[in-house]
Amino acid sequence: MRKVATVFVRVRGGLTEHSLRDDDISEEGCLEVLDERTIRCVTAHAGVAASMGGGNGVQYRVDGIIAPHPPPNEQSNSDSSADFSREQEFVYEKAARRAVTSFLSGSSSMVLAYGQTGSGKTFTMTGPPNRCAQHPGVIPRALEEVFSTAD
Repeated sequence: MRKVATVFVRVRGGLTEHSLRDDDISEEGCLEVLDERTIRCVTAHAGVAASMGGGNGVQYRVDGIIAPHPPPNEQSNSDSSADFSREQEFVYEKAARRAVTSFLSGSSSMVLAYGQTGSGKTFTMTGPPNRCAQHPGVIPRALEEVFSTAD
């Protein structure tokens, strides 16, 4: 059976397994990264926990998890501007390039960013405001690949 969709989760800084402690869990809940393909939604709110199947939350297997690079608990020897650029490139390579390649081969493709307001969808898809050339998101990278292939 052919796989119809691939699902990647991009985790913002501060939510990786290395930094999550019980006292970090707010009443609204948060995400815990268990491994490179498993996340768990956890919450301290009893009503939400019960609706999610218990106090331990619900686990989901996805095709990949894109966490901050470097992890938030490790010091980076490079400047943060370069880290942003590498992370944006990693997101494109890991989550979107296959869709672009498939599109260039004649298949229908789509890349969708979904999430709560303020979670980073626009940053992921377009890059930072007014600095798209420095840290391009998925859309500028995809367009560059499409147009460079058309030349």
